[in-house]
Amino acid sequence: MKENSNKSLILKISVVILLILVLIGVIYLLMNKENKKENIIVYLKDEYKESNLSDIKNLKGVENVSYMSNKDVYKKLKEKIKSEDFSLLFSEKDFDDIIIVEVKHNYNKKITDDINNLGFAKKSISTDNVYEQVLMNLASYAMYLKLDISDEEFDKVYNFAKSIDGVYDVKKVTKDEALNSAKGQLGKDADKVIAEYEKSNPFSASVTFRVSNMNDFDRIENEVKSFMGESDIVKRYNTNTKTIKSVIDSMNKNEKEEKDK
Repeated sequence: MKENSNKSLILKISVVILLILVLIGVIYLLMNKENKKENIIVYLKDEYKESNLSDIKNLKGVENVSYMSNKDVYKKLKEKIKSEDFSLLFSEKDFDDIIIVEVKHNYNKKITDDINNLGFAKKSISTDNVYEQVLMNLASYAMYLKLDISDEEFDKVYNFAKSIDGVYDVKKVTKDEALNSAKGQLGKDADKVIAEYEKSNPFSASVTFRVSNMNDFDRIENEVKSFMGESDIVKRYNTNTKTIKSVIDSMNKNEKEEKDK
């Protein structure tokens, strides 16, 4: 009888200890969540001034603020990716000047909205991995339309692109704009090469947009292909999403190898 009583007492003590451990674990998780810091990347417009940093610093919930020029971003990514191909794929001008804002997790959404309302951000994105998100910001699509299109057809493709979930920075590029862009890329040789083109512009209009989340790449590509299958307006499309994904995978692999050393 006494032995059963001892067993019962031990069982009760074990249950109490288990409950205490569970309670400690819950408190730890709550405290850790409360103290967790997250990052917001602010992509800056050209008219941004360094004095605008103080506007962000004064927002409630902001822990730290740091500015990086596009040159700084490019240099940092080059160090992280450690590949000669990086310089072939990207240049400094591909990147925006950014501000990295460290915030308390529970202020995240409000601060993102407050920053966008200040007016000097192209956009602000919350992220767990700053440099992965910066690379994803370069992921883009260009849908090239048939040569002779009506305004209605141009609008149809534009509105389709705007309706895709997970895209932003949707733009129309006219035939003339495409021609002028080619001139800019050719530099001093533009006049010789483009002279004939201006008589009969061979460039097609296009609709371009960017993708902000790597997990959306495949879904968005399927939507574009489906739209092309249902319409004869879009003749072809280009996307660099597979290249971006490959570069991100390479960067993450390098970082893991550094941690494992």
